[in-house]
Amino acid sequence: MPSLAGMSPEEISEEVDLVYAGEPEGRVRSYRRQLRDFMAFERGDLVVLPLKTDRRLVAVGRVMGGYEHRPELGDLLSHVRGVEWLTTSLARQAFERVMGSLNQPTTIGRLPVSPGQLIRAIDLGEPL
Repeated sequence: MPSLAGMSPEEISEEVDLVYAGEPEGRVRSYRRQLRDFMAFERGDLVVLPLKTDRRLVAVGRVMGGYEHRPELGDLLSHVRGVEWLTTSLARQAFERVMGSLNQPTTIGRLPVSPGQLIRAIDLGEPL
């Protein structure tokens, strides 16, 4: 995928359609949604990353930077945003109530929790 900087959601959808022509429609639709959601992040938004290195843990961070296209990182990692990681060791079990959202096969998704709930989970270890 080329840089998405300055593209409207409609232009992103058109680019996804072009790059992934011939892929199953459900997959293309998922790619469109994920890229539009990624581009809609704003500085200060909270993000949750299930860790692949230890499936018992998640990381929670705050988006600190705007969109960057970094092709030197390879196709799967070339679209990035700066993130300040608030924790990289929050127990995944704290997300039991929303585990269905957290375990989605998509890369980008929204969790049905408030930023305040995430902060309390980090600070107090409260489950969501």
